[in-house]
Amino acid sequence: MNINKVKLISLVFLTLFLLPYTAFADRFTNLNLVVQMKGRGGFEYPPAKLAHLLPPGAGGCFVTDLVNPKTSWVIGKAYDCLLGAPNPVGDEGGFTIQTAYMLAFTGQGTLVTVNEITVQPALDASPDDTGITHILGDFPAEQTIYSGSRRFHKTEGSVRVSGGNDLRELDLASPETSFITFDYLFVISLD
Repeated sequence: MNINKVKLISLVFLTLFLLPYTAFADRFTNLNLVVQMKGRGGFEYPPAKLAHLLPPGAGGCFVTDLVNPKTSWVIGKAYDCLLGAPNPVGDEGGFTIQTAYMLAFTGQGTLVTVNEITVQPALDASPDDTGITHILGDFPAEQTIYSGSRRFHKTEGSVRVSGGNDLRELDLASPETSFITFDYLFVISLD
């Protein structure tokens, strides 16, 4: 291999792989990320090193994997922390609830978003077929990012949440013995 090919390969490598990451050396900004909260999560209290990032009133959370939806690789832990009681909506079993989601990216930092989630029973399929009993979402018009650490420190933006879950193992009167199965997508828009 001649020296010009080596220089060309080195230049291509630097341009395609290293330079894009230098813009994010301190924190992520002007970026859209899509991640997935997926799996069966039990009730836990967040570790002390993360608990301070949550808003007042957040106690325990349901915890499962944070996943790259394109590759299905686990990239961290996702915490679903209820901030109050559900508010019933309509006669079909729907409700709204304020929820803090803590997305802990392995080696990158943690992002906390507070969303007003609308939850409705799934009407189109049996939970035995799909594993989904409820669908949910929040399409915020304003900033929802509450706090962050490391690369997400002082980050602003909004997080859109949509997906489905299985609430058959949830007992709000006894969350410590409950489980929720999650399949949520988060569209994170960082300013």
